[in-house]
Amino acid sequence: MRCLLIIIILFNYYVYSQTLDSHTSNLNFNIPEVAMLSIKPSNETVFLNLTNVTEAGENSQVVSTNNNKWINFTSCLNVSTSYRNISAQIVTGTTPSGTELKMTVANYSGSGAGNYGIPISNITLSNSPQNIITNIGGAYTGNGEYNGYQITYNLSITNYELLDYNDSNSLTISFTLIDN
Repeated sequence: MRCLLIIIILFNYYVYSQTLDSHTSNLNFNIPEVAMLSIKPSNETVFLNLTNVTEAGENSQVVSTNNNKWINFTSCLNVSTSYRNISAQIVTGTTPSGTELKMTVANYSGSGAGNYGIPISNITLSNSPQNIITNIGGAYTGNGEYNGYQITYNLSITNYELLDYNDSNSLTISFTLIDN
């Protein structure tokens, strides 16, 4: 009996010594709205040149160099923005007479995550902004070449009668990540 009493006393002591203690901690989350865009490689100029023909009656072809650019972006939307678009436009200069400048946007490739949007594959660039990627949600493409959307420029001759060898020009293309 004495052994049972000691066990009961020890059991009661153990139960009473296990008092519950709790604390709370407050956490605040700050997720900023982000809309960032870059073109990689950014320091290389694209050259689009017409070839010199070597035989009478041949068609001049467009040759391009450094025509491998990538659009990288990071997008974190606020609750009032359903998605974003990327637009492109010529902001300085004009295409030579008798030509037009087209841009091809390939499908997404890379190491990012999220809702990358939908590319519009082939547009003719002008001085008015045109969407080239639509329906971008919260996403990041990965950084640098081979991440994001590859863009390619193509110069096409639309009217040989208007071509003028003195009509060479430099253009600046602007890309904008905008809320929709």
